[in-house]
Amino acid sequence: MKLPHRFGKYLLIEKIASGGMAEVYRAKYLGEEGFAKEVAIKRLLPTWSACKDFERMLIDEARALVHLQHQNIVQVFELGKDGDCYFISMEYVDGTDLRHIEEVLWGEGRRMPYRFSCFIISEVLKGLEFAHRMAGGIIHRDISPQNILISKNGEVKLADFGIAKGFHRSKETTSGHLKGKLAYMSPEQAMAKRIDVRSDLYSLGVVFLELIIGREVYKGLSEYEVLKMVADGMLPYGWEKETPLGLRKILKMALSPDPSGRYTSAAEFLKDLNRHILLKGLHATSIDLAGYLRYSIKGDWRREKIKDGKGGERTVKTPLFHHETERGKGYVLRLTSLSLSLAAIVSSASMSMGGGDSLYIANRLPATPSVKSTETPTPPPLLAPLASPTPPAQTLKGMVEIESVPSGAKGVLRCPNGAEDFTTPFVRSDIDITKEAVCTLSIKMAGYEPVEEKISISALNPTYSKRYELKAALPPSISVHARPWGYVEIPGVLGRRESPVSNVTLGPGMHEIRVSYPPKKMAARTNLKIENGKRYSCAVDFEKGGGLVCR
Repeated sequence: MKLPHRFGKYLLIEKIASGGMAEVYRAKYLGEEGFAKEVAIKRLLPTWSACKDFERMLIDEARALVHLQHQNIVQVFELGKDGDCYFISMEYVDGTDLRHIEEVLWGEGRRMPYRFSCFIISEVLKGLEFAHRMAGGIIHRDISPQNILISKNGEVKLADFGIAKGFHRSKETTSGHLKGKLAYMSPEQAMAKRIDVRSDLYSLGVVFLELIIGREVYKGLSEYEVLKMVADGMLPYGWEKETPLGLRKILKMALSPDPSGRYTSAAEFLKDLNRHILLKGLHATSIDLAGYLRYSIKGDWRREKIKDGKGGERTVKTPLFHHETERGKGYVLRLTSLSLSLAAIVSSASMSMGGGDSLYIANRLPATPSVKSTETPTPPPLLAPLASPTPPAQTLKGMVEIESVPSGAKGVLRCPNGAEDFTTPFVRSDIDITKEAVCTLSIKMAGYEPVEEKISISALNPTYSKRYELKAALPPSISVHARPWGYVEIPGVLGRRESPVSNVTLGPGMHEIRVSYPPKKMAARTNLKIENGKRYSCAVDFEKGGGLVCR
């Protein structure tokens, strides 16, 4: 199809994402009298237009989203047809997805600052609470970083309700089928059991944990290993030690293998998270997040080209489980050869930079035609249970995040593995915390009182995040005492005055301090360098014939 292409009220301008089932275009809605609005158009590919299953998926997605009018959910405007092809007209999100931001940060050995991680998750929780409270309830079932969009203005939006489950669906998913990304599934979802809103909260808990520890939770494991660990409710060894103490309880609740041990609603999860944010002084806004991303992501803010990658997208739609026995906490798992091939892996549809315009991030689409699974596949021999994975040897890294009000203060962070000069806002995420690291922090800014303090970072508390409200420095002052008495002079500041003199304000720089004692015709003087924010005291004892001493 040649672009630009007009159909009905829409003008397709540029293809911004492509998958095996559909394409997404940046487009304009054209109204009367020159009215135009930028939108995203998701079109089912002609190849799949005759396939009712995929047609229903697109329709289900539109039905889900049209009911979800919320600032933290991508909006749908219209479901329509262009010839024989269905399309959805959607909100155009000017930004990127959370996975891309993670890839950039993690690729440089950095983590998302603690307070922005909390902000992003809190915004997603607001959207989820709204969806879960809808009449009949909508369960997303595919919460992942790829489906969390962040605009260039710092707005956080949840996307891709294509496999959501609720009153909007044209038909329920067949029992025993899995839909979603393996690494972010709840244990009950991975076992193809009945799920409720707590499944979404578990998935979001995994996203939250990855933001905090700065890597994928199941990185380096095979699809089978991931599926086995998820179904058993197992998380990698040592994850608790990498999370801040105050957040550990929240994550344990969200990531409870048993749904009865989890938060019962997104609102309950959000309440605890907001309390933690308040207690730790981690408040952030979309404006703060946008500023950080512009500063930190720089040229990598938008993806460079459309690609059909598969990184991190382990999505299956095939019968995987036969529940044969229940012994203790487990079950017997059998995998078909079809499921091992994961033929229905969803592609990582990405966005292009285009001519400098930021683009809508497409919902993830199947990279290859989905293979229909039979209802009663013949299972292969029982697979032996996996041994618990041995945690890879690695250096634990801690993070320091410093902000100041006003910003632009100069500082130095001295840690055992090196010192670094900085200007606020500042983030450092490479501090070796294999052993407790005690660092010295210094912050200075002209006209403000300096900050000097020691901070401690360890495996138990790997993140130090603080916003310093710098106090305006008081003008320097001086007090002068003489024994038994004397006349005090400070040229340009203080005329001849009998001692004692107290709290005389003077400007920074070199000043001459003079004290005379007429009865014995004695005098003392000194030159003193005055600095902002400091108080000075000078004294002289004429009875002992001493000099003028200042401190």
